[in-house]
Amino acid sequence: MIISFHTIQTKTSRQFVLILLGILIVFQAISIFNGNNLNPALLILTGLLLLLLLLPAIVTRSLFWCVMVITGVLGTILTFLLLSLVFFLLIFPLGFFRRILGKSPLDDRIKKESRSYWRFVHDDHNDMTKQY
Repeated sequence: MIISFHTIQTKTSRQFVLILLGILIVFQAISIFNGNNLNPALLILTGLLLLLLLLPAIVTRSLFWCVMVITGVLGTILTFLLLSLVFFLLIFPLGFFRRILGKSPLDDRIKKESRSYWRFVHDDHNDMTKQY
């Protein structure tokens, strides 16, 4: 679902940029903790995000809107792919092999001695029709 640009609040877009900054700082801290040098690409990206916070709110709102559009499209595509994979790798083979083996989950095969699919129900006293 693509959200309207005008419905994005400034507070939400600023929080989004701050979360991205926090993630980048954590990645830099992990890199330093592991004994690596500072990653220049992450430093430049962190600087650009800090600069975004100083610019007018329309810039952060437009960044937030672009990211939401991209993630909405990716979410739609990945949902279709995952559901297709589940169907063709799990559900279709199970149904296909049951069909080959001649098993029906509905028990809808007609017996040769009967003339219809009707099954008589045996009335048991333990069928919970009168629970009191």
